[in-house]
Amino acid sequence: MKIRVGWQIFLLIFLLLGILGFLAVRNEKFVKQLPPPTQLEEEIPSISQTELSRGWYFGTDLQKKPGTPANWIYTEAGRSSCWHEPELQCRF
Repeated sequence: MKIRVGWQIFLLIFLLLGILGFLAVRNEKFVKQLPPPTQLEEEIPSISQTELSRGWYFGTDLQKKPGTPANWIYTEAGRSSCWHEPELQCRF
């Protein structure tokens, strides 16, 4: 039994689409098992009165606390990164 090249290409594409469909369904089932993104992220507490009066607190650019004044500046310093008032520097 001889199959022409056109049918071979068709069967190959059909097989590849079947494999891709199987992988997509499997991936969807895996993703549904993951917890919602809010459970993966660290919950950041609001800025405290002590931090407000001090004028700074330690944290990365992704750890800006709710309630931080809009004019506060982020300074990158590795493990000592902080948010602070413009006229202050973080005290390490």
